[in-house]
Amino acid sequence: MTGSFSRRDLLALGLGAAGTALLPKIGRAAPAWDRTLVMIELNGGNDGLNTVIPYDDPLYAKLRPRLAIPRDKVIHLSHDLGLHPALAPLMPVWKEQELSILLGLGYPRPNRSHFRSIEIWETASDADKVAGEGWVADLLPEPRLPPAGSAQHPTHVLVLGNSSPGPFEGGNLAVVTLDRQGLGLKQTGMVGGGGQKNGQDHTKALDHVVATRALNLKAAHQIVPERLAQVKMQAGFPDGPFGSAMESAARLLLAGILPPVIKLSHGSFDTHANQAGTHEKLLGELAQGLAAFRQALLGKGLWDRVLVMTYSEFGRRAQENASHGTDHGTAAPHLLMGGKVRGGFFGAQPPLSQIADNDLILTSDFRSYYSMIAEQWWHVPGLPGFKPLSGPLAA
Repeated sequence: MTGSFSRRDLLALGLGAAGTALLPKIGRAAPAWDRTLVMIELNGGNDGLNTVIPYDDPLYAKLRPRLAIPRDKVIHLSHDLGLHPALAPLMPVWKEQELSILLGLGYPRPNRSHFRSIEIWETASDADKVAGEGWVADLLPEPRLPPAGSAQHPTHVLVLGNSSPGPFEGGNLAVVTLDRQGLGLKQTGMVGGGGQKNGQDHTKALDHVVATRALNLKAAHQIVPERLAQVKMQAGFPDGPFGSAMESAARLLLAGILPPVIKLSHGSFDTHANQAGTHEKLLGELAQGLAAFRQALLGKGLWDRVLVMTYSEFGRRAQENASHGTDHGTAAPHLLMGGKVRGGFFGAQPPLSQIADNDLILTSDFRSYYSMIAEQWWHVPGLPGFKPLSGPLAA
């Protein structure tokens, strides 16, 4: 990197040092803002059974006579579990013990609707309850409102591309949406009706923040391309929307922007028909993008300050369908990567001998996944009633 954002540049973008511009929610300790969570939504519902493969279980091939990955093609990680061969670019990360595989994540009474299930994952609600606030919005503190005329507008979240801002809705999080190249600010402001919570004065203050940010858009359009162009990137990011978004995330971090959250999406993983080729391509892009992202940050000493997580609305059914694909399911594994991650398998693989209605049973509630991130990464209280998953994150 040959240049970095000045404080004045960051303030003009609304991306100033968050640690000096935030107030915690009442009763909560100051969170750790010197680090970034990169959220990757596997849009459409990733097939976990062909991602983390129980290759030694004869029921696997029986359930999937056409889609099962041959045993000799599986990347063996343990005596009974392995990875799809398209995930080979992640093997250096696994060997460095910086990749955790969290098994059997789901929730009770699952819903197979794309819209409803991703809403449950984004709000951390029960299946029979509708919540209006995203789980990140609920956990992270509100931005301190700047005085009139101030250009200091803290940003919690950068959303890249067409990724949904669902986890941040309903609170007072300051969110900036960029295109996949990290350019062209698509929107800036608060997500959701946070101003409704604290009365008319608070609403007026939020209106002031949004209006002032609008005046800064012209400056932001000038600053972002100039600064990002000064970040020299290595090759290795895959072609396509996901590769572009991951490269942009790396560029932003290397340019000195370390928001608490960056979110992007990859997919669609909704593989009802002719799954094999599509799934291989998507997993390959995921692995190449993650590997290149890690390599870029390692070279600048930022890898310990970044945590990458995947999530999805659901997994796929255990048994393949007649169209050589898989239908909407329930529990699935997810990946956690970073310099502070303890590598390995965590949780229990759903046994194929205990599938229910052609679904893998959940072995860990996804809200324990979120509580782990809250308590062990951000250092804020987790979700009430959900004990954090133990093991994947170092102190």
